[in-house]
Amino acid sequence: MNIVELILKLLGGDTLKQLASLTGESPDLVQKALGAIVPTLLSGIGGAAAKPNGAEKLFNTLRSVDDSLSDNLGSVIAKGGADELAKKGTNILGDLLGSGGLTALIGPIAKFLAGNTALVSKLLPMIAPFALSVLSKQVKSGGLDAAGLLKLLLSQKSNIARAIPGDLAKGLAGVQGLSDLTSFASDTASKVGQAGSEAAKESTNWLLPILALAALLGGLLWFLSQAKPVVKEVARETMGKVEEASESAAMAIEKAKMAAEAAVDPVKALTEDFTGYFKSIDGALDGITDVDTAKAAVPNLEKLVGQFEGLSGLFNKLPAAGRGGVLSLLEGGQKTLQEKAEKAVGIPGVGELIKPLLDGLLEKLAALIKG
Repeated sequence: MNIVELILKLLGGDTLKQLASLTGESPDLVQKALGAIVPTLLSGIGGAAAKPNGAEKLFNTLRSVDDSLSDNLGSVIAKGGADELAKKGTNILGDLLGSGGLTALIGPIAKFLAGNTALVSKLLPMIAPFALSVLSKQVKSGGLDAAGLLKLLLSQKSNIARAIPGDLAKGLAGVQGLSDLTSFASDTASKVGQAGSEAAKESTNWLLPILALAALLGGLLWFLSQAKPVVKEVARETMGKVEEASESAAMAIEKAKMAAEAAVDPVKALTEDFTGYFKSIDGALDGITDVDTAKAAVPNLEKLVGQFEGLSGLFNKLPAAGRGGVLSLLEGGQKTLQEKAEKAVGIPGVGELIKPLLDGLLEKLAALIKG
């Protein structure tokens, strides 16, 4: 099974026509957008699942997903349910990927589609619950638990990596750190060239505990064939626990490997810092409703404006090859900041308190993006 192809196939036909009508774009463009959104979204979901307790969190999320959505997305849209579906998708992505997850995905995909942010912003939140409904069906039909779900996603890493268009993959390379959005698949894609020599070396070390467990299982199977009924039952229970331990060990190994790689990735760290930064700025501006709240927000805004200098310095130290994804994030943050700043400054009496701060920050942000 190829999970990317399965989802894209379900999004074809009448469903594709409904999505094209909803977004006001041609079916060909929507299909191209879906070809970018689906594997990138699955990459983010896979990366979230591979984080500590991530598989359990995703498994619990899937329990609340409507399985029937995978069969009737077009019908839901035709009946006017697109807005409600998008709202659910936004909440799901926020829960799984973090508050900056949705923004981080939209930026690079929109850039890949010649800056069509409106199209991506409409499609992505709707496709998220749809993709999860397909995953939910796979989990239920296969009788999978959280460990089985993670194994399923890990088995799809190469399919997901291959499905991400080359130009988009380059843009995503710089946003790996945003809740592990793309490290799940891009790690596979970026290391294909060196995998041959390293895989053999690493697999020997990593497989030793698994081989030991396999040997133990083999002994237990022989014992079962010789033992009396009561002893057999005890042995079966023991074997079940060993199998569970084997699955847990495999999950722990994969998570530890990803964590080690993240620790040495400066692009990953900086994108996480910028995500948190924009979240703080947005939160401060959202809290301004009148003059009093504006006065209360000024010290925090001054602090945030000062922090931007440090982040800018770190960005300027990045190699040119690693800046693409971060730039996409900065452009998305700039647009949101501009909109929120205009809204806040428009409140009577507030402009004179915060406009100089915001203007200065926007100028610095624009200069950083321009380079």
